[in-house]
Amino acid sequence: MKSLAYLDCKEILKSIVNDHPKLIYYICHKIDSKKYPNQPFIDEEQDCKKLAERYDIMEFKTRKERSTHGITSESCKFRGRGKNIAIELCQEGICDEILKLINQIKKKREISYIKKEIFAQEFFNHFTFDEDQNKIIENKINEIKEKYYINIPKNHHDNKVNRNNIHIEYTFENEIFYINFIINCTCSKRKKTCIKVEVKDEHFKNAHPYNIKCKFCNSTFIISHNLYFCMDKIKKLSS
Repeated sequence: MKSLAYLDCKEILKSIVNDHPKLIYYICHKIDSKKYPNQPFIDEEQDCKKLAERYDIMEFKTRKERSTHGITSESCKFRGRGKNIAIELCQEGICDEILKLINQIKKKREISYIKKEIFAQEFFNHFTFDEDQNKIIENKINEIKEKYYINIPKNHHDNKVNRNNIHIEYTFENEIFYINFIINCTCSKRKKTCIKVEVKDEHFKNAHPYNIKCKFCNSTFIISHNLYFCMDKIKKLSS
């Protein structure tokens, strides 16, 4: 599923989608009717009226107020906020994704006429307002790079030393950024040690390495502060 949680206009989009997701496509259609053509589930009169009266992002003229019977660019046009929403939907590729979804629905269901109920069902299967963990992690990595002027690896990086492997996996839980060190030590080929460590400033600020211990043999792996290298494996001496 594609997350819409990172959009600046996500709060108003949530409300619009809860009203009906077809209104999002209507916004795309209004900003570029050639690229995002009209669809059977669109009702120009009612959709523009809703976006104008409920969300104040369109200017809408009723049949009494306009000179033509149908909707024109003059009788339904964006307000400033609505234009900004439409531009963001286009720039972030959401309008393209929705058009792609429409074409997929037609192909999958072998239909040319999509009812608004079918579109709504497929939209909710394809899009979510839940935060995308991968996007959050990517942003956190970029924050660290900018703050401390260092490079740290992308998610799921492997550090190898001899025949040992330390897998780096980031997670974001309850507003806290964690590094999960998953140790595949030569002492036990079938069992892995997973150590979860909260990301703290001193490791990057003071170039402190991470000392990660295998729970099966108590060997300590020394991981560089930028997480790119396993610098050493120190075996616990026999008592």
